[in-house]
Amino acid sequence: MSDVNKGGNIEPGNIAVLTAHNKSQLRQIASLLLKAVIQNNYDNFDLENICYTLQSKYSRMEERVAFIAKDIEQLKSLLSKYPNFDNSDSVIQGSANNSEIAAMNSDEDMREFISTLVQHKKYSRIMSLWANGADID
Repeated sequence: MSDVNKGGNIEPGNIAVLTAHNKSQLRQIASLLLKAVIQNNYDNFDLENICYTLQSKYSRMEERVAFIAKDIEQLKSLLSKYPNFDNSDSVIQGSANNSEIAAMNSDEDMREFISTLVQHKKYSRIMSLWANGADID
């Protein structure tokens, strides 16, 4: 697995998050996002705005996926292949009904751990926790 964070160009503005009630809806939403990116001819300058909107406006639903992309072309590639690959450092999928992670949401140690991950820019690990039910703002 390659770590997309090693290049130093991955920031929170490069993480597109999607949520849905079930996996079928998640696939549909990813497909709609890909269609919008292509039809509107979005480029790298738009990537941060797209990701910011998705991060700030998402609804807390059970099925979750995060796409970590270094640029708009990688985001389009990841969306076009979704869901036909396993979790990687670039695509992290999970279900928020993970009771162990949900139980830790109010734990101060968990918040400190997530804060440490943010400081060290470990976005793949953060998104893995989020995809499996952690509350991350």
